[in-house]
Amino acid sequence: MSTSTIKIGYDSIRATLARDDSDINRLVEIFLSNSNNKKKIIGLDTERSFVQGDHEYPTESILAFLELCDGDNCLIVPLRYIPFLSPIFSTSQISPSCELV
Repeated sequence: MSTSTIKIGYDSIRATLARDDSDINRLVEIFLSNSNNKKKIIGLDTERSFVQGDHEYPTESILAFLELCDGDNCLIVPLRYIPFLSPIFSTSQISPSCELV
């Protein structure tokens, strides 16, 4: 896991790249919780990568990264480290005051 703070003018965003299952689960749980109980909007984005094909198999576009951002924090997860996404994003883990967009 590595974390960097990115300054944008007077604001900053803390970006965390998580690779380990336990780190990913813990950080996603923290990210989707809302301890302040205020409206929280979370942006969800993905990045794709191309896998070069050959004469038998065409070039493929695969999902490479999942990114969550709430304006203060950004969580970046290489998807090859997540065998299944559904348990991480179960509705029981998302606070009612959080909205994924």
